[in-house]
Amino acid sequence: MRKLMFALALGGLMMSSACAAGAASSGHESATAHLTSVRRPSGTLTVAGHRYVDACQALPAQTVQKLYAPFVDASSVSDTFSQHSVAAADTDHLPVVTKCTYDFLDDRDRSVDLEVSQFATDEAAQEDWQTSLSLGDGSDEKRLTQLERQLATMTPRTTQEKALAGQARQFLAAARAAMPRAKAALGAQAVAGLDGKILFNPSRGFFLALHHNATLKLTYSFGSDNVFDASRQISSSELATVLPAVRATYDEVFRNVDSTSLSQAPVPAVFGNQSSVGRTRLVEPCDVLGDDTFRQVFGVAPTGTADMGSTTRSVTRTGTNAAGDPLAASNTCTRRADVRQDGDITESDLFDLKVTYFADESGAKDYFYRRLGIRQSDPEFKVTRLKTAADQAWVYEGKLLRSAIALRGNYVLTVGLDREDGDAEALPVDAALWPKAVNLVVAELGRRQ
Repeated sequence: MRKLMFALALGGLMMSSACAAGAASSGHESATAHLTSVRRPSGTLTVAGHRYVDACQALPAQTVQKLYAPFVDASSVSDTFSQHSVAAADTDHLPVVTKCTYDFLDDRDRSVDLEVSQFATDEAAQEDWQTSLSLGDGSDEKRLTQLERQLATMTPRTTQEKALAGQARQFLAAARAAMPRAKAALGAQAVAGLDGKILFNPSRGFFLALHHNATLKLTYSFGSDNVFDASRQISSSELATVLPAVRATYDEVFRNVDSTSLSQAPVPAVFGNQSSVGRTRLVEPCDVLGDDTFRQVFGVAPTGTADMGSTTRSVTRTGTNAAGDPLAASNTCTRRADVRQDGDITESDLFDLKVTYFADESGAKDYFYRRLGIRQSDPEFKVTRLKTAADQAWVYEGKLLRSAIALRGNYVLTVGLDREDGDAEALPVDAALWPKAVNLVVAELGRRQ
């Protein structure tokens, strides 16, 4: 029976890995001239006592440009970051994940993505990394086969033993069914010519490194195709060029992660050297949508990570986008809060802000009325005017989208508010929150003009 219980326990372990795989399948150029001010964290941020690392600071834009390709006018960066320390008791055995993506939008539609997962302990990071290695090198599959054979030789006699054997068979069958997806999503192998702690996933084309209490996932893509994705053929010259870049990338990231002087602030949401569009000043959207603004709207402080999307490298591009709108500079911020009771999430609140910039009021009005007109002509949406401090503000509500759009001088502000219950089902948003959110954002914007 000890063997049977071991099989059952390991079956549960394999199920956990499979579930993780199922869930898995479900950065910045130096800008010395611009006038935005990224809000710096007060004190040193930590994750379970370890120094917090921002992914975009670990992989700076100048390194990406040097190792992969030059940025173009349309290039931008996005940064998923934390501005709050996380105690070991609050990690819930899960890592704090920050992410940096450099979108080149060049002729090959390149992107470079670094995901930093910081665990409470070095051992937890090692275990996560080892799971990928075990799936990738086939050792998990071999263990599963051994357990299946072992279970087949057992002859349970009592009712309890038969019940346990049935549960073990169900666990192992589910683990076997999930194995291909788990291996594709998480499995990784050692790569010749790279440090032994840098693994490679041949199905999804990403690299995974272990460094102290963190795993570091690096992806290099052309459009939707990862450079090393097994579904595409890459030339030997591409391979020869990219592998040294991967090695040099990790060398730089390892040094930065170890540096106690590495900035913990998110990178600026203005990607180039420009400070304005005409005379319209560029701002940091995550300063406009700060902790206090979030708290005044939802009644709780934001938790976890926030997301920033920068302007393009040039904010004066001409032409139109896919929707037919004239190209306009914009940047974004998203903050969220999870409300917990007895450790379980009972409600999630989300606050989105997009700031779009124009050289004059005429351009801002044209864009505002065009976007508003699209919603007003769509029977799917209920469109209501809001009484706010903005020049004009409207909220439009549909089955899948609720958002407010506001005009303020040369700026157009798009505000999104969402609430979900613990099962990710949408909750109603109090109508009074929309004008309140717009007024707070308009006031914060005014302080930065």
